[in-house]
Amino acid sequence: MRTAWLFYFSVRPSFLNYILISKRKEVKSITKTIIKMGTVKGRHDMPVDDYILTDAVNPSDMDAINKAVFSRLAKVFKPYMVPGIVNVPNALEYVDVPAYVSTAELHLYVTGLTSVVLAALSFCKNNNIPFVAWHYDRDTGEYIKQNV
Repeated sequence: MRTAWLFYFSVRPSFLNYILISKRKEVKSITKTIIKMGTVKGRHDMPVDDYILTDAVNPSDMDAINKAVFSRLAKVFKPYMVPGIVNVPNALEYVDVPAYVSTAELHLYVTGLTSVVLAALSFCKNNNIPFVAWHYDRDTGEYIKQNV
């Protein structure tokens, strides 16, 4: 017998707690796929093999940047999007709303163009994708994690 699974995502402060809930009310934890990307290839050395933008971009053309970022991330995250429920705030309480949610999260190394970072953050917010920013620390040469 097959069990239909429903993916549940909460935007409350503990939004990184993901669970699968079946019709039989069983609960199972899942491991999120982490997708590590850099912002723009060639601008800075980053510990990644994949980048949001690989070609030169005009930093003042925000529409082109948004389109390029949304197009690239849509291709990357398409295999990880599943039907589920998003718990969102309305005027007085949180309500469950059917939506597509991601079984992956974006870890973005944010050295590079701020406009690309903001476009990536916007894409993730609009598509219920968890976003983690990694900032370069000049003093230690390490990257510092920021859950967004």
